[in-house]
Amino acid sequence: MEKKKTLTAPKAIEPKDPEKELQKLWGKLTKAGDKAKGEDFTRFRELAAENPSSVPAWWAAMDTMRRNLISKMSSGGSRACLLAEMDALKVELRLEQAPPMERLLIDNIITLKFRMVYVEFGYNQALTQGAQVEYWDNLLTTTQNRFLKAVECLARIRKLGVSTTTLQLNIAQAGGQQINVAGDITN
Repeated sequence: MEKKKTLTAPKAIEPKDPEKELQKLWGKLTKAGDKAKGEDFTRFRELAAENPSSVPAWWAAMDTMRRNLISKMSSGGSRACLLAEMDALKVELRLEQAPPMERLLIDNIITLKFRMVYVEFGYNQALTQGAQVEYWDNLLTTTQNRFLKAVECLARIRKLGVSTTTLQLNIAQAGGQQINVAGDITN
């Protein structure tokens, strides 16, 4: 007697959740440290590139560096204020809405701003202690120059990328004569 074969529906393949997979890989890489496998790094990078919105903000390298800098120069309430200031700057400079090139510059500007605060603090300490004033002064000047160049570059890029719209107004004067006025409106 022959056994009848029954056909079963194939198992539905559930789409993988990139965010969960990223978190799992991140945990695995962190735990493995220097012994992490190359294919795990590769897969993590692929997932992060394909799904940038799945990568939490705290994984961003510059953001992590800023947080470390803020932790190094503050504690308690002052740390909370500096972190809040960092978040406010991101909103004010429209980091999330910015195109990629602007996002890089905004990220750099925010980092340089907090580096400048740190260097200014070191400079003020050197002034009161009378030691290494020249070192801190040079460092402050360099940091300020980098900050200003980044701000100028962002302004230039935003100016170049601004969309303009031409608006035409038709104004009727007494006696039925019409005047056409056209001009560019900048957003």
